[in-house]
Amino acid sequence: MSDSAAISIIVPIYNAEEFLKETIESVLSQSFSEFELLLINDGSTDQSQNICEAFGKIDKRVRLINKVNGGVSSARNVGIRNATGTYIFHVDADDILRPDALKNLHNKAINTQADITVANYILRSLNNDEKVIKHRVTHSAEEFLQGMLLGEFHAGLWNKLIKKSCYDGLSFDEDVNCMEDKLILTQILLKNPSLSFLDDEVYIYIQRNSSLTNNTSLKTLTSIEKVIQQINNLLKDKKVFETSLVKIKLDYKIKLLNNSHILKKEQVRNKFKEVNSNILYRDMIPFYYRILLWFEFRNISFPTQVFKILR
Repeated sequence: MSDSAAISIIVPIYNAEEFLKETIESVLSQSFSEFELLLINDGSTDQSQNICEAFGKIDKRVRLINKVNGGVSSARNVGIRNATGTYIFHVDADDILRPDALKNLHNKAINTQADITVANYILRSLNNDEKVIKHRVTHSAEEFLQGMLLGEFHAGLWNKLIKKSCYDGLSFDEDVNCMEDKLILTQILLKNPSLSFLDDEVYIYIQRNSSLTNNTSLKTLTSIEKVIQQINNLLKDKKVFETSLVKIKLDYKIKLLNNSHILKKEQVRNKFKEVNSNILYRDMIPFYYRILLWFEFRNISFPTQVFKILR
């Protein structure tokens, strides 16, 4: 491999021994070969480091970087700082890259000269059911950002090939352990990069019980709140994003509602109080959640308790 690669693939790793081998193999078996694979071992205490070292011995494209545990954002920052590629592609340590993913993404990016190339992906459930998630084409970074905040586009980094130059002057917030990708994408999209869209599935995103996004803790809720507040600060003076900001704040209140065993019920009412008014008329969230939030704002929690039991 030359001193630089076309694509730098960054994989943050923390105690991922159960799935890591399959993930790495899906990268190394790509039909496109001009890449480097940066395995960022974030202080794993299982066999993850040994697995990475074994692959490094058989493929010169593999670069293992061991670091003290600092979280996924810290690992991503280390990866970007050490990347030599023109483009960056992020892969989670328990997912799978489809065989022609890099070839198709790179061809599309070169042919369109796009800063960001967005592709379809496959959502695989715990019982191995698969669903193809397709995107719609947007005409601007602003439109894409609106759609992402409204939940129309996945905010994950793993279905997007992004020029390394898009990260110039930016870094992942290392105090954030959830939704760090949504925050960095917001910052990147505000630079008004050019976009292209690949109508092909490049990635298999596997839902697992053990995944960070499926386990809500006080730390995770705090992280999500911080991300929303930072996004709010970035967009609050841009009228075009007013509806998008309301949506992400209401979604957070729903998450608080569903995790009221962790937080005091008053926090559902008091977080982002500016969206409490006229909650019943916000058709961007399901009607039953509008009803439940309306009761919570009036300090009536019984309907929420019944809803959780029935659900």
